This record gives sequence, structure tokens and C-alpha cells, in this order.
Amino acid sequence: MKSINLLFILLFASKTFSQIASLSNTIDPKEFDKVMDTQVIPSNISGNYVIYASRPGSYSQDLTLVNPETGTIGKKISLPEYDSYKLFYNEGFSPFVSFKNSFGIIYSKKSGKGIELAASTVNESFLPSPKLKSILYLPSSEYVVSEISDDQSIFVIGTARLDKEKKVKVYSISAFDKDWNKVYSDSLIGDEENKNERFTIMAFNDGAAISLAKQSSSQLKIYRASAKVTSNYNLAGENKLLSFSKIRNTSDGKLIACGLYGINYEESYAGVFKAVLNENEKNLKSVTTYVPEKYAETISKRLFIDNCNALVMDDGSIYMVTYIKMKKDISDFYFSLVGINEKNEKWDRAIPVSADMNLSKQELSEDLANNSIALVEYNKAVYLFYNDYRIGEKAEKLDFKAGDMAPMSAVPTRNKETHQNIIKTDNKGKLELSSFEGVYADYGKYSQSTILFGVYKPVLGYFYPNKCAIFNFKLK
Repeated sequence: MKSINLLFILLFASKTFSQIASLSNTIDPKEFDKVMDTQVIPSNISGNYVIYASRPGSYSQDLTLVNPETGTIGKKISLPEYDSYKLFYNEGFSPFVSFKNSFGIIYSKKSGKGIELAASTVNESFLPSPKLKSILYLPSSEYVVSEISDDQSIFVIGTARLDKEKKVKVYSISAFDKDWNKVYSDSLIGDEENKNERFTIMAFNDGAAISLAKQSSSQLKIYRASAKVTSNYNLAGENKLLSFSKIRNTSDGKLIACGLYGINYEESYAGVFKAVLNENEKNLKSVTTYVPEKYAETISKRLFIDNCNALVMDDGSIYMVTYIKMKKDISDFYFSLVGINEKNEKWDRAIPVSADMNLSKQELSEDLANNSIALVEYNKAVYLFYNDYRIGEKAEKLDFKAGDMAPMSAVPTRNKETHQNIIKTDNKGKLELSSFEGVYADYGKYSQSTILFGVYKPVLGYFYPNKCAIFNFKLK
């Protein structure tokens, strides 16, 4: 990638956020130049954010406080080192966890036939704890995922492994509080050969949940931290086709869930659902499913990618973004943005997205699913952020039919400049759009005051040196 002035691009973007958001660059990229890796950690420590930087040559690893409003660089500490332990990365699993007024650092080391996870804590004084606390032992690290609750009080780790002796898959969840005390653990048993199983973990403000959607049945277990009780749901009939993605306890006492809904498992998931959970009766109080008509008409020709972003609002509305690909051509991708509001009114929009054809099938799916999109709640509105790899084009239409795609010739390689699109929606499906040009943004890290951080990552050679900049979108 050619050298570009990031600040210039951010301040003089092709389209400003006059109606949706204002944009500001908060630190000089030169402060974090020539680092091998950077991560922005949204933290409640004195209202600051934390930047992790790994520097080549010395192999030093630093944590730096940054004021998001002024861009002022504050305290910096070197990451604590522990004999035979290293930072735990696993298929995108970040070793940093932001709690209220502190954050945790997860380390790992090989122990016997498995891996031991241990954690250290950095407090409000920006000082790390001198000792590690062992939190979890992984017999196998085949698949590890994590999630933290919206109020940053409960952190969950989920694992999936194959038990060769019993010839089953074991899906597990462990939940921790801010002091790394394990408050809940459980597991579900799957089938060794079933490739259609979908395992998810969820964290919400009063607990944690684990679910497993299978062809013959689905299961859901919910732990309530306040009551220290677990509710078990064994779903049958139409409910067996529900694959959970998000749970929220609303202010009026309801427990609302949403996720993917499947017509049949050969064609994967065809729509979404919203459910009210009745914990006393151990069943689903009500379930609303929705399969957008234009997708149902082409069910034999398309396949949902098995990933989604989901939000449950306090009024009971749900919003979901899934990724759809056409079977005949891997380049035919689009987002399906679907809403079911508090009155169970339904709407959907198809938004095209181009992709980097130099990536493998798996890399392309993971890139779309994990790095290129964020669905954010702010001030009772919902914002969709996503990267668009097309050169010279920005999303200007907000309602596309299935199959309306960017031409192949317009798809650049990933290390070229992109467009960042922001879509705002209300609970009736009215959409507003803004775009700007120039940088690749790593979405998914946000707070309630400034909703997006970005990490600018040009790819230059084997060691991937980075330039880091935080840029804030302050909503009006």
C-alpha cells in the first residue's frame, strides 16, 4: 500500500457524517508506527482506552492509556512476563478482557496433554497484579470463543472438542466475574459426525448461556447470576430449528432471545427468530420467526453463511445481520439486515458487499463474519458499520434484491483502500447511509460514548508492521 496521510483522509473524507455522526482522529499514527501488532481495548479505567503494541526487534509488548476525547497519551507499562506463559491467542481469540474499572490479560502454557489458562488483572492505577491466577484447563484447544456481557460484569469462554474415546463432541462454557472467580460452568454433548451443529455461547447482564442447535433437536441452558440457578430448555418441533445468538434481560423483567431460524438443515438457516423465554415453565413463551420472502423464493439457490451479528434492544426489538452467498458463485455475497420490533412487525433489507477474491473460501467467510462488520446500539438507535472493498463505488442504495452484486472487475485486493459505510436504522426499517474513504477499520470495539475505534493496518512484508490510530464517531 502506498504511504498515505491518515489524518488527511479522515478529516477530508469524501462524505462527512453531517446527519449521522461526526468523525475525529484522536491520536497521531506516528505514536504507534512500525509495530508488529496493535489492539485497541475499550476500557473503563479512568475513562481511557488501552492500546496494546508489540514492537519488532526488542519484542517488547506495551500497554498505553489513551484519552479518547483529546488523544492524550497517558501512562504506559510493559506487559508483565511470567515464566513459561505467553499471551493466549486462538483463532482470533483476544487475550484482553475489559471489565468495569479494570481489564484482564489471559495467558496460557502447555500442561500435560492440554493447555492451562491463567489471568492477570490491570487495575485503576494501571498496575498489573504480580501473580497469575489459574482459571481454566483445556484438554484440547480445538475451538475457543469468548464473549463479555454488555455491562462488562460477566466474561464467558466457550470450547468445542472431540472426545475420541466416546466418539462425541463436547461443547463447554465457563463464566467468570471481574476477579476471575468461576461462577458457572456447563457442557452439552453433540454428535461426532454431524457437521450441521451450531454451538454458541452468550453473556448477558445477569448471567450466561450455552446453546447447541442440531438436526434432530436443540438445547439451551441459561445461568442466572443473581439467583444462582440454571434453566434447561430441550427444544422440539419447530423450536428445534432455532439457533441462538443473543440474549438480553430487559428493564421490564423479560428475557428476550434471538438467533437464526432454519427451514431445514440441508439448506442451512433461512431466517431469524425472536423469543420470550419463560424460565419458570422451562419453555419458550412465544416465538416469532421470519423468513424474508425474496430469500425464501430462492432457497434452493442460496445458502446462509453460518454467522451473524445480533442485538436485542431494551424495548424487545431485535436486529440481526447475516451473510448470504449464492451457491453458484462465491463472489455473490450480501448482507441481510433484518428487524423484528417490539410489536413483532418485521422488515428486511439486502445490502450488497464485495469481497477479496484473493482469499480462500474459509478466509473469505471468516473475514466477512469476524472483521468487517459491527452492529452497534447507541441512544435507542442501531448502527451498522461495514467495510466495502469496491474501488470508486459507495453503497448508495439501501434496498437491493437478492443477487444484486458488485461486478467481479470492481473487486480489489484487501490491502488497497476501502470504503467504510455506516447505516442507521430505526425499528420500522427506515435507513440512513454515510460513507467515507481511505482506511481499513477493525470493527467490533466500541463504547456507549464513542462507538468505533479503528486500527490502520497496511500489509508490508512478512512482519506486518502497523500504524495505529483511534478515530471516533460521535453520534448526534
